[in-house]
Amino acid sequence: MTRDWRPWLVIVAVVFAVHGPTLFFDFTYFDDDKLILMDQAFLRDPSNVARAFQRDVFGTKSPTYRPMLTLSFMGEAWAGGKGPLVYHLTNVALHALATIGVFLTLVTLGYARGPSLLASVIFAVHPVLAFAVAWIPGRNDSLLTVLALSAWLAFRRYVRTQGWGAYAAHVVLFAAAVFTKETAVALPLVATLYLGLLAREALRVRPTALLAVGWLAVVLGWLALRAPIVAAARPRSVTLETLALNARSILELLGTILVPFALPISPTFSRRGMTIGIVAALLVVAAIVLLPRERRTYGLFGVTWFVVLLGPTLAVHQSAVGFEYMHHRAYLPLVGLTIVAVEVFGAVRTGQGARARALAAIAVAAILAGVTIVHARQFEDGVTFWWAAVRDVPRSADARHSLGYVLQRRGDLDGAEAAYRAAIELEPAHPTLSPKYHLNLGIVYELKGRLDDAARKYADAIALAPDYAAAHTNLGLLHYGAGQVQAAETEFLLSIALDPRFTSAHVSMCGLRLRQNRLEEAERFCHSALALRPDSQRALVALAVIYYIQGRYRESIQRVDELRARGAPVDRLIPDVVAGLEAYRK
Repeated sequence: MTRDWRPWLVIVAVVFAVHGPTLFFDFTYFDDDKLILMDQAFLRDPSNVARAFQRDVFGTKSPTYRPMLTLSFMGEAWAGGKGPLVYHLTNVALHALATIGVFLTLVTLGYARGPSLLASVIFAVHPVLAFAVAWIPGRNDSLLTVLALSAWLAFRRYVRTQGWGAYAAHVVLFAAAVFTKETAVALPLVATLYLGLLAREALRVRPTALLAVGWLAVVLGWLALRAPIVAAARPRSVTLETLALNARSILELLGTILVPFALPISPTFSRRGMTIGIVAALLVVAAIVLLPRERRTYGLFGVTWFVVLLGPTLAVHQSAVGFEYMHHRAYLPLVGLTIVAVEVFGAVRTGQGARARALAAIAVAAILAGVTIVHARQFEDGVTFWWAAVRDVPRSADARHSLGYVLQRRGDLDGAEAAYRAAIELEPAHPTLSPKYHLNLGIVYELKGRLDDAARKYADAIALAPDYAAAHTNLGLLHYGAGQVQAAETEFLLSIALDPRFTSAHVSMCGLRLRQNRLEEAERFCHSALALRPDSQRALVALAVIYYIQGRYRESIQRVDELRARGAPVDRLIPDVVAGLEAYRK
């Protein structure tokens, strides 16, 4: 079955032809900046491999536990650092592997290779999966699918052979899938349904018990490692109301899959989407009813796969950014609908026969590929992405704020100011969102030289969130720049007291103590900053100066060389120190 590599080569060629343009995309600054750009110090340290299983994926007391995703970013950080190419390449490669997994899954369910290949190609080019390929963090679902389908194939082999190798492979791959995304905990239910509905082999009590023991051990181990992360996270309640509200996403995603045109990148619930979803559900039900009686269980199995593996996502609501759900969640569930599609269209009989069905499938794949290529362009960079999000959800304050952030990074301060002001107008006093809007507008004012306006915005942020360490630090830096050293010190120390892990406050105190010539204290603050963020350029520069003043020239040279290796412009930042050290080197 697997010795003929030609279907695999076709799949890889199609995936890279359609999704290849994403290799040249930038970051969107929708979580990828936090997961990759801001986390390089953690990702590039090999000693943190084990720690990936001991923290949330953002490292910020989030309840999101994704150790396998973090490990994938670690490998790329070692290989490519902050460059987006290697991350996008991995996304495309994972999509190709997942599609091969779909093909093998269909073949192991007894479908012919030709229809299985055509269905897999349609899966590969479906627009609803563009989010998972073009958006770097979306790989969490393609990685999940690679591991889940590999676990499924090992499970199928174990059912046939009841061998220990297949059993071990299944349990290990199931564990990897669970540690990729919690959706995978539903896989045992899918496997059990397979055993009850489709399996030709009858498992005896002992092999069945072994499966149950393996599944239970993996889930309990996952819960044990995840428990401290969830306990330390900011509270997030999952209510029946939330589950009922989000249940609509099952219908809307179903409608989007069947009518995947003009897709938003930030989907919200709508009457149109719900209507299309209801019609799509009725069509799927009718198609299964019209199947020959002996084939209906396959159709039911595919629908169950879709619903069961989409179910765990109902606990998640994207209220902070104005999204109701995101299309990449449909990745693994879509495998179930692919089973339904092969079953339905394989049962249709026309005058032209199989050839006509194959030509129709190729035509559908070509149309979907074109739609996917166009849709994926919205992920090209942060500005393009967030303009599209603002278009999709004009009332989303956070989309406006994120647009302002990427415009600010590009140096478009006027555009950033307009976006931040729009965000504040939409959410002037939200307890968790609005403080950062005021803070970032203050930063823009500061960059424009409007220091009084900046101070007012920092004060506004503090008024909304008195424990906002970043706002206190930025206000302290304004005081420091104005020569008000005592006021600056008060704000910096308050920031550290409010958030001991806020690196900027430690660095700022280091600089203040350096200015006061209290070098030992300055060094301690710099070291505490580097303990939190080993790649802090400001802390490394300050230490180089401190060591130089103390006559610790070798240590100062080490810091300067480290900064140069990182690409920092030390000759411009501390020219006198660099010149003095050059004389010492000679």
